[in-house]
Amino acid sequence: MQTIRQRKKKTLKKKIAYWFDNHLSHGATQQFMMLFAFILLVMLVFGFVSWIMNGTDSVGKGIWESFLHLLDPGTISGTEGIRLIVPMAIVTVIGLVFTGMLISIINNALEEKLSSLRKGHSQIAEKYHTVVFGCNDDTYSIISEQIEANRNVVEDDFKHTNPCVVVIEDLDKEEMDNRIKAHIPDFYNTRIICRSGKLTQENLYETVALEEASSIIIRCTNDLMTLRIALAVGTYLRKYRGSTPHITTMVNDTNSMNAVVSALEGFDTQVFYFDRWLARITAQACRQPGLSYVFTELFNYEDAEIYVEERDHNGKPLDFTGVSFKDAIGQFTQSTLIGVVRKDSIDGSDRMYIAPKPDFEIQQGDKYIVVADDDNMVRIDPNEVAKQKFDLDYKTAEYKSFDRQEMHLLILSWNKGLPEVLTNLDDFASEDSTAKIVAMREYKEIEQIKNQLKNIDIDFQFTRDLYDKSYLEGLITDDITNILLLCRDDLSKEDADAQTMMILLQLRGLIRERELRTGKKRNVVITSELNISDDQKLMQLTSVDDFIVGSEIANRIITQVANVPVLKAVFEELLTAAGADFYLRSISNYLCFNEGEDTIRIEFRDLVRICYEHGDIVIGWLSLNDGVITYKCNPDKSQMHSFRSSDKLIIISQVEYS
Repeated sequence: MQTIRQRKKKTLKKKIAYWFDNHLSHGATQQFMMLFAFILLVMLVFGFVSWIMNGTDSVGKGIWESFLHLLDPGTISGTEGIRLIVPMAIVTVIGLVFTGMLISIINNALEEKLSSLRKGHSQIAEKYHTVVFGCNDDTYSIISEQIEANRNVVEDDFKHTNPCVVVIEDLDKEEMDNRIKAHIPDFYNTRIICRSGKLTQENLYETVALEEASSIIIRCTNDLMTLRIALAVGTYLRKYRGSTPHITTMVNDTNSMNAVVSALEGFDTQVFYFDRWLARITAQACRQPGLSYVFTELFNYEDAEIYVEERDHNGKPLDFTGVSFKDAIGQFTQSTLIGVVRKDSIDGSDRMYIAPKPDFEIQQGDKYIVVADDDNMVRIDPNEVAKQKFDLDYKTAEYKSFDRQEMHLLILSWNKGLPEVLTNLDDFASEDSTAKIVAMREYKEIEQIKNQLKNIDIDFQFTRDLYDKSYLEGLITDDITNILLLCRDDLSKEDADAQTMMILLQLRGLIRERELRTGKKRNVVITSELNISDDQKLMQLTSVDDFIVGSEIANRIITQVANVPVLKAVFEELLTAAGADFYLRSISNYLCFNEGEDTIRIEFRDLVRICYEHGDIVIGWLSLNDGVITYKCNPDKSQMHSFRSSDKLIIISQVEYS
């Protein structure tokens, strides 16, 4: 049985061992300091031993000799005197152990640092960068758009000319790097930095210098996760009063929007409920073949896009104070003026005036909404108005007002956005329009939808097999004008896309067989909704007659708003029932073609003025030749263009249907 004295001795030994282990576990710095202290002690002890044994030598010389023996094992060969050989040999052996331990500590420190870098835990030192939450299919398109936007950065825009995008996700850094590189082959002048960690932890925000970012993009498929991140980001940023990053995010449910807005209260925040916009885009593309191509171009950073500008390409302020919109629109030579942003005199909010009446007067302080190929392409020529000569050279047609369109829709499958799509289609449809909805399960909401629609008569059918060829053939009756394929939201994105693509391929084959059998061309517009951008590209390559809309547009819009927050209000105006809309209108609605001729040549600047005489702003054209769609947004206004009577003009207009 142990005595109290023995137990005390053992406890003291444990305490010393614990103290030693605890300091060794603190990392390379602590280990190096302990090793240095031990070596210093050895030098002092054996320095005194050398001094005592030599007698006449100084203590300093003894310590120096000990130090030399520690560093260089070969020094022992020069030791004189039998009395010094043993202590110096001991010092030499200790030196060998010291060297090995030092190498081991340095090696472990380097491995730990490299491991930290590989895992994405190291601190970044960036300013004015973009932080993107999440690494998924949506993130790749957001990064691609940001890269495209950064290709034309200037110092005034981003405070530096080496823009950076930081992607954070609870994944291994190497995995994120490989995923991004697999989807995006070229980063151009943008640096992509990945950091790993839980998306709601404060230490991750410190790692990515969140408070120094210029913009933050939160793109999660789950609203609850979006809310958690919003709460964590808001809590973290409130510690930094001078921090002013712009925050952009998207929710999938209207109930989530208020919660996210509250979580980020006090910050410059734009929260999207995009399903409403997507429903409008789907409805517009469904009834106007080819319009989805226009949406795809305008809502990304390639070719033409929408800008809000205060200065021209030379950096001079744009000022049309007191000028009518009709006269101002004619002075934009390489871009198209579509409206202005004006501060409300009461609450200071931004008000949009898109496609206003020709006599609308521009006021001081207005910002200009333009369609341009780049933000440095806003060129002004005050003499441009005098060049408009259409009243001498071209005969205008009798203008036809916008009428409601009779549509007979076949809608295959169902998702939560369908009621909103039907509501938007009902805005443009005549009273004789119909919609046959076919889905693989029953939906109680159908009666509520029927009661909300004024012009479209709904017929709902339930089927157990939507892929059956004979069943699909029976659905494509002669009166069908539009077919809409929706992605089911009760399946995974991959499975929903696979189902849509399978039905789409079946429909193409059935329509082609019927055309061969009857010898008549079926003008059926097929609009397909897909979730994954790669699937969209595959289906667009197989046929130009299908117009795909989906989350890709949402990601592009998010990126644009993250860079220019005021664009959210512009898109809100363009993609909701109230305000201006996009239309495809026949050029014969504005110009008369000579008898026996099917083409007309005209400078685009003249066409802009002709259309705006009726309040329609033309931003481009679209034509269909031998099944191939060609289109151009914001064409060169000084060049002559040849148009056929069947060609369409892409216009933005304020239209009210009775």
